[in-house]
Amino acid sequence: RALLGPLLQAPGVGSAQTELLCSLMKDESLEPDTQVLLLEQVLELAWKEETFLVLQALLERQSEEEMG
Repeated sequence: RALLGPLLQAPGVGSAQTELLCSLMKDESLEPDTQVLLLEQVLELAWKEETFLVLQALLERQSEEEMG
């Protein structure tokens, strides 16, 4: 949680940082409570491409778990 917001809000966030965050969202060891906290934090951010990509990764993980 302390990592996600500041990283996405930083000017000049590049593809490497976004890819890292997307990988974090898809990590199977990420607890459901943590997923919810991260989702809440993403939804509070200003919408830009990087924010959308991280949100998409989290939602894809949710879909995979439900189909599981």
